[in-house]
Amino acid sequence: MGKWYKNLKIATKVTGGFLIVALIAGIIGAIGIVSLESVETSYKIAYQDSTAALECLEKISSANQKIRGNLYKLLLAGTQQEKQGVRTELSDIDSTIEEALADYKAMLVKYDA
Repeated sequence: MGKWYKNLKIATKVTGGFLIVALIAGIIGAIGIVSLESVETSYKIAYQDSTAALECLEKISSANQKIRGNLYKLLLAGTQQEKQGVRTELSDIDSTIEEALADYKAMLVKYDA
C-alpha cells in the first residue's frame, strides 16, 4: 500500500470501506432485480399455459360426465327416435373431447413432453 493510504485518517478509511461494501451490495441488488424480472416473465408464461391446459382438461372431464348421463338416457330411451337423438348427442360430445385432446396435445408439444 502506498504512503498516501497510510497518511489518511481512520475515519476516511472506514468511510471508504463502507462505500465499497455499499457499492458491492448495490451491484448485487441490481443483478437480483434483473434476474427477478426474467423469472416473472417465465412465471407468467407458465401460468398462462397451465390455465390453458386446465381449460382443456376441464372440457374433457365435463364431456365425460355428459357421456355418462347420455348413456343412462340411452338405456332408458323407449323409441328408436329418442335413441338416435341420444346417439347424436354422444357423437357431438365425442367430437368435443377430440378437439380438447388435440389442443392439449398441441400444448404438450411446446414443452417436448
